[in-house]
Amino acid sequence: SSATTINFQNNGPISGWQDSTTAPYTASKIDSTETGHNSLGNYYNWTTAIASNNSSSLTQDTLSNISKNPQNSICPKGWRLPTISSESETIAGSTNEFGRLNFLYNNGSTGSGTKLTESPLWFMQSGVVDGSLLNYLATAGYYWSSTIKDRNVSYNMDFSQSYFSQAQTRWRNTGRSLRCVAR
Repeated sequence: SSATTINFQNNGPISGWQDSTTAPYTASKIDSTETGHNSLGNYYNWTTAIASNNSSSLTQDTLSNISKNPQNSICPKGWRLPTISSESETIAGSTNEFGRLNFLYNNGSTGSGTKLTESPLWFMQSGVVDGSLLNYLATAGYYWSSTIKDRNVSYNMDFSQSYFSQAQTRWRNTGRSLRCVAR
């Protein structure tokens, strides 16, 4: 079945969002008082991000073996969700893709995500839908990976101007952004 999509025009509450791992949900911010690259956002629970109707059966931690990550996603053909792996982001060609990207664009610094919001990357600090509220709009970015932690949790990238983590584990029922990478 298709995802339930909620459109909203303010920072909450977001009517209709369900904290679910057994049903796909998306939300779209359709207008904003913010400007530029923080102005709009699309949010997906992890079940939607991996193009599933129920992600609760995916329970095996895949951090050390990303070949077991879900292969499907809502990314366009030829694209996929990024991976987060136990491999160091300082290794050339690392499969720890969010960490590697931040390491390369922040000149070897892994402590913040300052360069992620700039050209040519333009990652949005679009916040997160948690419960029925949009939190941290224009102050932090939250992006899903395809990497599994356990039955209810998956890995994602969290960043702000002063903070970066590519191995955060978050509840799959929250609404986060996506950034697809080429296969």
